[in-house]
Amino acid sequence: EYLAAAGKSGGGGSWFYFLKNDPLGKPDGWYSYDEDNSTETEELYGEYEASNKAARLSTRLVHSETSGFTYRVDLQAMTQTNTQSGTSRPIGRTTTGHAPPAPQSQAKAKATPQLTTPGTVQSTPRKTVTKKAPTKKSAPAAARSLSAPMSAAAGAVDSAASSSLQGGSVYAEYNVMLNQTNLASNNNKFYKIQLVETNRGVHLFTKWGRVGEAGATQEMGPMDSERAVKEFEKKFKAKTANKWEDRGDFLPKAGKYKMVEMEEDEDAAKAMSSCASAASSSTRKILPCSLESKTKALVDLIFNEDMFKTAMSAMNLDPNKLPLGALSATQIQRGIVALEEIEEEIDGAANPRTLMELTSNFYTIIPHAFGRSRGPVLNTKKSVAEKYDMLNTLTDIEAAQTMQRKNQQTEDGDGAIEHPSDLNYQQLATDLTLVNEDDADHTIIETYLNSTKCTGYRGG
Repeated sequence: EYLAAAGKSGGGGSWFYFLKNDPLGKPDGWYSYDEDNSTETEELYGEYEASNKAARLSTRLVHSETSGFTYRVDLQAMTQTNTQSGTSRPIGRTTTGHAPPAPQSQAKAKATPQLTTPGTVQSTPRKTVTKKAPTKKSAPAAARSLSAPMSAAAGAVDSAASSSLQGGSVYAEYNVMLNQTNLASNNNKFYKIQLVETNRGVHLFTKWGRVGEAGATQEMGPMDSERAVKEFEKKFKAKTANKWEDRGDFLPKAGKYKMVEMEEDEDAAKAMSSCASAASSSTRKILPCSLESKTKALVDLIFNEDMFKTAMSAMNLDPNKLPLGALSATQIQRGIVALEEIEEEIDGAANPRTLMELTSNFYTIIPHAFGRSRGPVLNTKKSVAEKYDMLNTLTDIEAAQTMQRKNQQTEDGDGAIEHPSDLNYQQLATDLTLVNEDDADHTIIETYLNSTKCTGYRGG
């Protein structure tokens, strides 16, 4: 029944909610949904209509990323109820873009003030004054039956998922992090979509919110893999305006989310704990380090997590957790390209609007947590150089973690394991030789270091 409904769901409608006795003093009347919420509600309405108004499809949850609230939308009673405050308001749908007539029951509409929680901001409703052209929506692509095995490369189940999903695994490759930053409208939000397979079936897990905050979550399922994949692909397309199967040639669209390539949680955790677990093992003997003392000190410095944490703290980055997790080397390189575009604009026209758009693109690629404040525009060479330094640090961290991830502990005949410094040295894949201070090479290296230190990511 559900798949048949989803295949027939249409579009073209605009959605509104009726505001009366607003505690902030807004005039009584109809206000339009945000674009994303209107699109999502229209999809749900299409499924409800195509299913001959099946009761189980009449009430759905819709989250507003603008206000931070989740609403229970009743498509039969045409009401929305704030799940936190209990406030209920009439809703309406039109295909003309104009607001509906005033509801007959407006005098009885509940007027309980909207409650805000720490870290959320009450949004200002947008009064509809212009006609919105109907949008055509294509039917969802046919679901594919997948038999691909689960793989550790697919990543870990999100830590915010319910306990019933924590014992499961990410289904095939269906795991993506999205981000969108728009400084002009103070948008800085993420959206994560996962399919999680448990012994009960496949579940759709979504998490969204402002970057740096825990965000809200929603789970759907269990369901069969065919339906789950269809739901995942529909959600991905709604948020990015790209098809999942075309993600290799992803085309960013204005007002939509972009993909953010992450290091998988499981691998990152292993990398961060590999040396610590070896050094802290109280039940296994660790072999003495075979490195010369000064060589060992250098290797330990290269892989020193405290040094990375100190550098990140100096750049106002959370040393324990990046806003959305560890970024991949490819994603960091995209950030460098974005900074180069900003530099070119600063050297050229230095148009304030263009710099704001380019900075928004950089923050979308390299997520930053600004709280509820608007992020700063990168409009000076100094501010760009600071971001190059930040990416340089992130690159070093990613490289060190990648090498640590490859460490393989081996035991001798007595069950003792290799020293962590020896393991890290092996990952450098080079021979380090100590140079005496009176050696000519020492003078050359010292001169080079003193001439190039503290000059930014690219020495500019």
